[in-house]
Amino acid sequence: MKHSLVFIAFLLMLNLSSCVGQKDTTTTTNKVYESCCGVEPVEFTFGDAYMFVPNVFTPNGDGINDYFVPAVNDDVLAFDAYLIYTAVGDTLLFDRNGFSYQNIPSWAWDGNRKDGTPYIGPFKYEFVVFLKNNIIYTVKGSACRVACGPDASVFTGKTTCFYPIQADTSGRLNKSLPSQELDCFK
Repeated sequence: MKHSLVFIAFLLMLNLSSCVGQKDTTTTTNKVYESCCGVEPVEFTFGDAYMFVPNVFTPNGDGINDYFVPAVNDDVLAFDAYLIYTAVGDTLLFDRNGFSYQNIPSWAWDGNRKDGTPYIGPFKYEFVVFLKNNIIYTVKGSACRVACGPDASVFTGKTTCFYPIQADTSGRLNKSLPSQELDCFK
């Protein structure tokens, strides 16, 4: 009987110790997303020139909000030095010299690191913007790459999240346009 109690106690301790290293990934991912859709500006005006930069995107291959790309009006000639960094700015995730709106999948960031693995959570961006009046600006800010699924449900109802699809035909942010991401947040 004594050996049976020792054996049961041993099994119980073994079982409890195997739970110590497990993480609740939902809680961990939700914490990653806490700083998303914060106070960073998403609209930049330079005289008549205008740029809307989404602060969240969902690259899941559904054709909606799959690429991180700013919208501009006709007074912005181009943007260059398109750089994406980790949230702390210590690692370059993506870079492009130049940009083509005619071929967004080849030029815009798809949410993956340079090695092809998905990046999830907040990140920093930087663009050099060329205007018609020969003025050059650097635009910097923060945004968030969201992995669709149950963890993304924290974005349901957030009113400060603005998606690429919310740019109207003039390149301006239209907050009344829906994100079209209901399936992403399930």
